[in-house]
Amino acid sequence: MTLARAASEVEVANGALAHIGEGRITSLDETRRTAARIIKTHFGSVRDTLLRRHDWNFARRWATLAQDPAAPAGTFAFMYPLPGDCLRVRIVQGASEDDWCVENGSTAAADGETGLTSMLSTGLVSPRIGYTAMIGNPALWDATFLEAFEFALAAKIAPQLGRDDALADSMRANAEAVIMRARKADAREAAPSRVPREVTYIGIRRA
Repeated sequence: MTLARAASEVEVANGALAHIGEGRITSLDETRRTAARIIKTHFGSVRDTLLRRHDWNFARRWATLAQDPAAPAGTFAFMYPLPGDCLRVRIVQGASEDDWCVENGSTAAADGETGLTSMLSTGLVSPRIGYTAMIGNPALWDATFLEAFEFALAAKIAPQLGRDDALADSMRANAEAVIMRARKADAREAAPSRVPREVTYIGIRRA
């Protein structure tokens, strides 16, 4: 029998609340429910932090980058704006670990204004990258990520809902155990040449 999976943010939130013995919510916008307000505050940051923690197979995306000729030079000769959903660069094909880095850079917006964005700095031409994308729809999450997220969210909100530190620590430990299991499973599914280096990342929340 296939078990029903959470397919919305509210269902995921209720999974986290159940872990710490809290009642269910019907919406993240329930202004009268402290739990809803707290979860709404932390949902996006916990999700994106967890996505950056591991090279989740379901969140892996590939892109060939186009240079921004107007961007000032960075550490290397060329600057390439990263995809808008990019949370962490995992692989730059054909590059060693010393051939690229992620930096903040300025780029021209459609209205002619300049804005800061995260860019790949490298000497490569039209680099192809593998990256972790921000996957906002829980229906698209891997079951293991969903499990880890519910524990991680429970650990984050437990102290703010009056639960003791021991419960929060227990939830955090459960999340770590699931992440370790995911690393082993995803490593078995990945080709050896796709094993990433866990060095440079984009510390940007895109909630």
